Order: sequence, then structure tokens, then C-alpha cells
Amino acid sequence: MNDSTHTISFDFDEWQQLAKANPAAFEVKRHETITQFLEQLAPEQRHRLEKLQWRIDMERKRSATPMSALLKIYDRMMTSLHQQKAALDSFLNDNPAPGRTPSKEMRKNTVIDLTRIFHQHPG
Repeated sequence: MNDSTHTISFDFDEWQQLAKANPAAFEVKRHETITQFLEQLAPEQRHRLEKLQWRIDMERKRSATPMSALLKIYDRMMTSLHQQKAALDSFLNDNPAPGRTPSKEMRKNTVIDLTRIFHQHPG
């Protein structure tokens, strides 16, 4: 986010009350709040997160219940997290990520040991 970004306030009780009292108004406010947040981002971040939000919205529409949607979205999130961890682990251990073969160009380059940097404490 850039310096002109402002935070969006979130009151859980207010949102919960709105969802119970007027689900249609809740959806309108949810969409407006997400759009407001996305508009604050740099274009490359915005595009990536708009795609993610679209997938979340489609999962919510396809699911029979809110709990079913939650579990499917959670499963996607955990799968993504595990893939990112595997990629980071392979980078730190100088191994290709599972299912990826390093290109000839990648094999020629010198690998910099970043573990020293990650383990340094400010001082």
C-alpha cells in the first residue's frame, strides 16, 4: 500500500448485526468495502487480489451453506500456504521446488546464502 492509504475500520458486531438484520445490505457494504480496499493498492497487487476475491466470491456462490464455503476457502488458503512454504524451503535449501526442474541458466548462477541474513538480529 502507498503512503496515502487509509485504514478501513471494521466493527465485527456491527457487521454481524447487519448480516442478520439485512443480508442484502450486508452484501452491498461488503462489496463496497472490498472495492475501497482494492482501489488503494498498486495495480499489480490490485489485479492479483481482485482475481483472488473473484475466486472467493465464486466459491461462496457455489457452496450450499456458508460453512461449506468457509471450509473450501480455508482449504484453498492452506494449500497455497503449503505451496509457498515448499517453495521457500527449496530456495533456502538450494533445491528446486517440487515438480520444477531448474533451467540451465538457473544452474549457472551463484546462489547467495540468505540464511545468514534471516538469522541476524538488529543491533
